[in-house]
Amino acid sequence: MLKRTRAEDVENVKIGEMIKIQGWVERIRDFGNVSFGVVRDSSGYVQVTWARNEALLQEKEKNYEEFRGIPMESVVSITGSLQNRPEKEKNPKQKNGEVELVVSNMEILNLCRENLPLSIHSQDIESHEQTRLKYRYLDLRRRKMQKILAFRSSISHCIRSFLISRGFMDVETPTLFKPTPEGAREFIVPTQTPGKYFALPQSPQQCKQLLMAAGVEKYFQFARCYRNEPLRSDRQPEFTQIDLEMAFSDEETVIQVIEDMFLEISDKIQVSLEFPFRRLSYNDAIHRYGTDKPDLRYGMEIADILPYCEEDDIFVHALNLKGLGKALSRKEVEILKKTIVEQFPEAKSAYLIKVKEDGKWKGPQFLSEHRKQELETNIDLKYGDLMVIMSGINKEKVLQILGSFRTHGARKSQEIGILEFKGKFSPAWICNFPLFEFDGDTIQSVHHPFTAPVKAEEQNLRILIENRDKLCTYDSMSSRSYDLVINGYEIGGGSVRIHDASLQEGVLDLLGSDRDEFQHLIDALSLGCPPHAGIALGLDRLISVLCETDSIRDTIAFPKSSQGSDLMTGAPGEIDRKTLLEYNL
Repeated sequence: MLKRTRAEDVENVKIGEMIKIQGWVERIRDFGNVSFGVVRDSSGYVQVTWARNEALLQEKEKNYEEFRGIPMESVVSITGSLQNRPEKEKNPKQKNGEVELVVSNMEILNLCRENLPLSIHSQDIESHEQTRLKYRYLDLRRRKMQKILAFRSSISHCIRSFLISRGFMDVETPTLFKPTPEGAREFIVPTQTPGKYFALPQSPQQCKQLLMAAGVEKYFQFARCYRNEPLRSDRQPEFTQIDLEMAFSDEETVIQVIEDMFLEISDKIQVSLEFPFRRLSYNDAIHRYGTDKPDLRYGMEIADILPYCEEDDIFVHALNLKGLGKALSRKEVEILKKTIVEQFPEAKSAYLIKVKEDGKWKGPQFLSEHRKQELETNIDLKYGDLMVIMSGINKEKVLQILGSFRTHGARKSQEIGILEFKGKFSPAWICNFPLFEFDGDTIQSVHHPFTAPVKAEEQNLRILIENRDKLCTYDSMSSRSYDLVINGYEIGGGSVRIHDASLQEGVLDLLGSDRDEFQHLIDALSLGCPPHAGIALGLDRLISVLCETDSIRDTIAFPKSSQGSDLMTGAPGEIDRKTLLEYNL
């Protein structure tokens, strides 16, 4: 009996050899006495040919007619001899494009019903998402989706192999864990014990720190995580993160390991990355790009232009949208200005200024010629550019608004061909985020409550813990944290952890957390826990960025919809009353 030959292995078969291929019928073209078809498996395509002639045996006649009329996407097993295609039909650019399988027998393994709910052969994976998610098993047959899944598998294997080669131990942590108020809202799991619940972990943060106390010096896992939060294109209620932690390490150790890992990935998948990755402080990123996850594939930095203005009680910043002054029509500029007024009422004033061919400004005139020239030099303002000037009493809000317009302007520039960054990847580390966020007397962690302060601030933190009335004094305290950003997306975040039990207790008290909820961790820190640091990288988002998809849903085999539901199975579903009573609900 012939063994199955996959499409990718056909190139190793000799001409004239009998083989058997199995897969899905991609298409059939019938010309009366000869029919051509394409059979697809997960590795590629094979053209099959079946000619009707006198030598066709009677028992094969019915088989031939079935071949001619078989519905697309039916599953077949075809036996035949591999032959060269006629010269005029050869396609050397296509895999298996110079050969065809001359059919001698076909077995129908499963007939597909007519009128598929979606087209398998359309490569437009952005359309009809509701239908795509409902029939996800059909959607995943698309060549583009198959490539994304294969790419994800390859990257995962590469990362796992790299970490194991560096001495990391793959350790699984619980999926059922204790509910803790450390960040995002959790999914709660009821038990049969009245009033007792598990939570699905939003990350293995506490467990991996406990592993450091357990003497597992280098830990990693591909962890399933769950967050009961509002969804968007780059967020799912359940996701996978590449989680790692190292004892006797600091931020430099973690950053070096991750960059070495990306070097390994870039070599395997032939993605061009600049090493070492750029580094920006949190404050620098906010002031230059208006966001803590800047897209560095293009410039367009925000400039502080208050020195050029007569105002002294507000913040004034400018953004040069290169080339958009010439590219955008008057109507488009008006729409942009209207957007600023409607969406950002916090701005005290906003101006859009075009630079005309003679170098003059088209828009509000509020600077002397000398000041104009200085400003033009400072932000590289030239003919065809569009300058956005914004002022307000809240500096962070002004920068945030301009950061949003920087992103919007870059996308518009790409659409009309001014900028081109397809296939470009610009990673950067954003370091030393604020340790806390303050809102009046309320204080919360920016990363999480286990993040260590920078060494120079540790004593100040201890003073803050002892004197809560000095909250406003230390609102600029920095942490030993670091986020990895690629093309404007946060790929991962990490920090050096607090390993001193008394300091950790103090931070939890400062945040108003119930210390008893974390007593297991505090005990571990007090029983000989080494200094440690780690990071978690979002695998789904990493694959989405590298594959340049618009949504991480395209990188997950069975994702949830934007409303958090599974359209394929109808989950979440209702539970009968008997089951509810068993769980005391």
